[in-house]
Amino acid sequence: YFKQVKQPKTVQFGSMREALLNPEFVTSDFGKIDRERQLLVGMQALDAFFVERGHYPHPGNEEDQQEVLRLSQQFNTEIESDDGEPLNVKHVEELDEKLLRTLSDNARGELCPMMAVIGSITAQEAMKAISGKF
Repeated sequence: YFKQVKQPKTVQFGSMREALLNPEFVTSDFGKIDRERQLLVGMQALDAFFVERGHYPHPGNEEDQQEVLRLSQQFNTEIESDDGEPLNVKHVEELDEKLLRTLSDNARGELCPMMAVIGSITAQEAMKAISGKF
């Protein structure tokens, strides 16, 4: 007679600020090594855009695209330490303007309901497989 006993394991994570200052990426496409950093800067710019204006950029709106590009440049250059000291580091050497414009145009996009269902079922099955509970 055996009984499985699962021991709890505490996992420590750094703060969000720490993660944004020193991001760790898992590269999935080695042809686009810098893309994760570009997207990090772009997503921070979209978040700042939403906070300032209360909505995401309108698709095809040149003014909104320019604002997202400006905010991206700002996030790429104005990196500060925990003490508030400016650091002379950049997430990326040169921003990919085409990628950031595409990100801006698609920020208001909605997921197709079918993809949401497939994603939720897949996530549930993955959690069942990992946890061992059915």
